[in-house]
Amino acid sequence: MKSNSYYIKGISENRLKVLNEIYSDFSPMINNLVKRNSGNDDDAKDVFQESLLVIFNKVKSNQLELSASFSTYLYSVARLTWLKKLKKNSKTKVTFSDVEEYISDLEEDESFDRSEKSLLYHYHFKRIASECQQILIHTFNRLSGEEIAEKMGYTKEYVKRKRYKCKSHLIEIIQNDPKYSEIKSF
Repeated sequence: MKSNSYYIKGISENRLKVLNEIYSDFSPMINNLVKRNSGNDDDAKDVFQESLLVIFNKVKSNQLELSASFSTYLYSVARLTWLKKLKKNSKTKVTFSDVEEYISDLEEDESFDRSEKSLLYHYHFKRIASECQQILIHTFNRLSGEEIAEKMGYTKEYVKRKRYKCKSHLIEIIQNDPKYSEIKSF
């Protein structure tokens, strides 16, 4: 995988080679995101283009500082772009996963930047126990407690308790991260 600076420099200089690499390396990830959340191939292409445009504008205005990998940032921008489109086209509340409810508890202040929040969330999510990651990923994919228990070989009650503990732990470590306080103070 290329470095963040490789992608950022390529975007800022409009290098076709780099833009093609970004497309070939990351469009399947964005396509999967959109299609798993009520979209189709055309929607995924639109979201990918809009996300690159957001990043391009941030790069051009010197407002882009990455604290995670380029792919994580692109994914976060695409996810938020798709969520906005879904909300715009729907009269009901749209969320990608149950984690939005729990992460929203972190957001008492509306000035909390969503892309930074997402990067912080992904950073800490990767550091929790793999069992917690698996349970939460199954939850994000809308599997029931029974389905998760069956897949992982646990009882439904264990999954329910463990899911609660994992979500609580994730929220706690995010709130205890100095970056969280920094982001909230903006």
